[in-house]
Amino acid sequence: MLLVLILTPLFGCFVLTFVDKTQHKFIQNFSLFWSLIILNLCFSLLFFFDQTISVFQFIYKSYWLTSININLIFGLDGLGLVMILLTAFLIPTCILLC
Repeated sequence: MLLVLILTPLFGCFVLTFVDKTQHKFIQNFSLFWSLIILNLCFSLLFFFDQTISVFQFIYKSYWLTSININLIFGLDGLGLVMILLTAFLIPTCILLC
């Protein structure tokens, strides 16, 4: 779930790289639509987050080079969840105000 939340904005940026820069209205509408999708993903994280435990949740582990012990590990705690929700709420707000 956390990896999807990380990759979703990257996919939206990838799509916008192929849009003509003179189509301002389409770029704004697509950005608003995509940021609202991300906001919904963040609310689903909030819904499934267990507040009774104090360990990292939604842990994603990727073992890249195990011979030299290079790994990628993502996790989410309570403060990180609040910051992600705040960012996900502010981005559509800023797009609407532009």
